[in-house]
Amino acid sequence: MKNKIIVFLCMIILLSACGSDSSGDSKVNVTEPIVAGDYKILSSYASSNSRQTHVEFNRGWYDRETIGKGLMHYSKQHFSPDSYYLMEGQILKRGDLQINVPEGPEVDKEGLLGRKSSENEHGLNPESDSSFLISKTPEQTIKVGRSTTPIVDIFEIDFTKEASSDPEIDGISLAIVLSPNVLDAQDKEHAISDDVLFTIGEEAAITLVDYLRKMPEIGNKTPIYITLFKAESSDDSLPGTFIAEAYAKDSVSMSKLNEEWMIFSSENATKKDAVIAQQFDALKNELFMIVPNDIGVVGKGKFVDDKIDTLQITITSQAKTYTESSAIIQTVNESLNNFENDDIEISVRFYNDGEAYAMIKREKGTKDTTVIMY
Repeated sequence: MKNKIIVFLCMIILLSACGSDSSGDSKVNVTEPIVAGDYKILSSYASSNSRQTHVEFNRGWYDRETIGKGLMHYSKQHFSPDSYYLMEGQILKRGDLQINVPEGPEVDKEGLLGRKSSENEHGLNPESDSSFLISKTPEQTIKVGRSTTPIVDIFEIDFTKEASSDPEIDGISLAIVLSPNVLDAQDKEHAISDDVLFTIGEEAAITLVDYLRKMPEIGNKTPIYITLFKAESSDDSLPGTFIAEAYAKDSVSMSKLNEEWMIFSSENATKKDAVIAQQFDALKNELFMIVPNDIGVVGKGKFVDDKIDTLQITITSQAKTYTESSAIIQTVNESLNNFENDDIEISVRFYNDGEAYAMIKREKGTKDTTVIMY
């Protein structure tokens, strides 16, 4: 196992290059991928005015990083990094998404994240005071109230084939974020069954694609890839999961995806992958030999099609000396070599007295690690 050790002293590294397109643009900033197989990004289009909407609607209870990373991953099957540059979503503006835009000519106009009504035919959330199905078996409905919003956000990334200062959008990928829990008219919380949530998401995807197709810059020719992301409830420690996808051509037909997160160590995780569970427990035991009373180790494993794909480990400690902290990092770095399956991505984050002080990353396809010390 080879180790790369990087020490960060308030330093940010940005890898960039200058591209040139066929129209003669000579200084188009393109960031190069850090990990092989990822996208080059047009840095001039790495943000959009819908970014504030994600902050306002999220309030910290669903994982924007998981959504963005997953959407990029699934998009590669339709928009190859060898052929496309990546941009932040440029089509759906804040006014398209927002329920109530606080300023400008669109004050009080409901957008896609608002409610369906005669004035807002593309609203993705249920109509006010209507009856809303949350379970088919047994059949159960609730009355829609002010906070009955199963569609909580929409994320967009765009793709272009040329590094241009005025790029043409050659493809769009979207993630519709679904809440598995909603409040009724009396603010009582209810869980939505998985089959109903899938139907809600599919109907929202059809409406969203119709909305986009009516935009002249998109029309009927621009490829649209769309996913459904199930956010977990606010008190759940695990990230959400992608539950469906569709490549929209003449119509939208969602296909189910099989993702699942599990805590290590747990009975369910051990049943799913006993080998990884054993290796994780061995890592914990080695750490407990260093600081038995002042350390916590928690793992989160993502399974795709019932095979482990990602392992995220968080280590919290109350080390009293630099030597103890260093021993924890070195022990973990050596122990990762015991995880023989190199087809999983492993990341380890270290916190001491609540402060992050190191990270270890092991990419898929290798046992080499990168150690980052802050």
